[in-house]
Amino acid sequence: MSSPVMKFSIPFFFHLIYVVVCFYDLKEFYPFDDTRLYKLTWEKPDIEPLAEVVENTQDGGETVSDANPYEGLESLKMKTANGEEYLCYLPNETEEKKDEMLEYTGPNPIQLMMPLMSLLTCSYKIESYWTYELCHGRHLRQYHEERDAKKQKLQEYFLGYYDKDKLEALDKQFEENPLKAKDVPLRKIDSLTLPYLEIKMDGGTVCDLSGKPRSTKVIYVCHPPGKHEIYSIEEVSTCEYEVVVLTPSLCKHPLYKPVESSEKKITCTPIGENPKRPVALMELESESLLLRHQNILESFGLGSDSGIQIEVRALGPKDSENLVTLLTTAKSREPTEKQLEGGKGEVSGPPEIAPTVQYPVDEKLIEDFLKGDYCLYGGTGWWRYEFCYGKKVNQFHEEGDGTKTVIHLGSFNRENHLKWLQDHTNKRPKPHSERKQVSQYYTGGSVCDITKKSRSVEVKLKCKEPGLTQNAISLYLLEPHECEYVLGVEAGFLCPLIQEADENGEIDLQNVLKKRVNL
Repeated sequence: MSSPVMKFSIPFFFHLIYVVVCFYDLKEFYPFDDTRLYKLTWEKPDIEPLAEVVENTQDGGETVSDANPYEGLESLKMKTANGEEYLCYLPNETEEKKDEMLEYTGPNPIQLMMPLMSLLTCSYKIESYWTYELCHGRHLRQYHEERDAKKQKLQEYFLGYYDKDKLEALDKQFEENPLKAKDVPLRKIDSLTLPYLEIKMDGGTVCDLSGKPRSTKVIYVCHPPGKHEIYSIEEVSTCEYEVVVLTPSLCKHPLYKPVESSEKKITCTPIGENPKRPVALMELESESLLLRHQNILESFGLGSDSGIQIEVRALGPKDSENLVTLLTTAKSREPTEKQLEGGKGEVSGPPEIAPTVQYPVDEKLIEDFLKGDYCLYGGTGWWRYEFCYGKKVNQFHEEGDGTKTVIHLGSFNRENHLKWLQDHTNKRPKPHSERKQVSQYYTGGSVCDITKKSRSVEVKLKCKEPGLTQNAISLYLLEPHECEYVLGVEAGFLCPLIQEADENGEIDLQNVLKKRVNL
């Protein structure tokens, strides 16, 4: 029987390979599962010619003889739209390790965690303002403590409670319904897929935004060297939290051990004189690489009119030697006078490497920013931040349906700003030679439910030094005191603007436009 031949076009090659792997033989392969990954590799065969060692099996598949390094693997012959032929070897899915649960007769996960829950053990996580106290099996508390010579002030919220009755009920549930692998939830933590045990704490302090008691999901994951420490705390929705705890206790249960990578390799080798990789695939990868480089240039303001061109092509052995010589020579040569003057005239020899590059910034962007029309946004968690220069600072969360929860942190009022500078003289701008940032004070925000005063925020405009991330904009928010914030704004385009700030840290748009700032 002749080998089955499949014909495909390169743009759909990866999709086709995936379909072949998943459905070629349902007896041998698992059904669709997005946690099972397949990696396509291209290799030159170690034996010549490859086609001569291929033998057909009775069911239409193929195996290879002892002379082939892929012995025992099922294979398919593939043909591209350009007529290139490849033999692709599918991974052996039958070599999966047996389910360890067949031999496990030990305690269920709750019983493994019971010593920790009954010892009244607490774990702590300290952040810039808040401290979190997780007493396992009892409660999660968020608090901030201030002390002075006369008094001690404590601000605290309970994010959820748990008790012995709930723990025993969960233990009984595991005993009545023996755990199976499909019942254990998984989640990714630092690119690792980890099984976890979830404990739901509820009945916490009532949330002033939702009017409901705060609640927390405590997620315990196996970590052999762990000491039950808090790995992360996140507010996943309004007054609903998620805590990840690293514990060695669960590691004794086979279903809670870290999941090994299930990536399988599909190896394709050319038949006869065909290239190692399909030509159309190499062209597609080259176009993708070229597009990425063009996007990088455009992000630095270097468009098609900048005089910089990029060529992506495959290198042969001689090209590689020339490239090494070119780079070595370029590093050892000093820039010529003509290059330092702007590159006018004809320069012989290999191109020089410029010591620094200064990236231009759109003057319209600067103008709109100083007018407060171009706002900056930051934040990656539940809350995000909006900063409109000279106007306002907001903290907000946007739901999937477009509805927003907004907390106004402050608006710019020049009179309040100048009074703040009088009371805090250290906040005035430093001399130009030492200046890296300027501060401005925004007041009159939403009333704080704790202090019963309006929120306020100090905005620190910082210069981001030249480098690959100069055009990136970073925003971060701190709360050093109750409802008193510090917003850090760091960007490359702020560097010349900071130098233009007056003795009060204010940047006058008209002065900037007159000097035609050009980064």
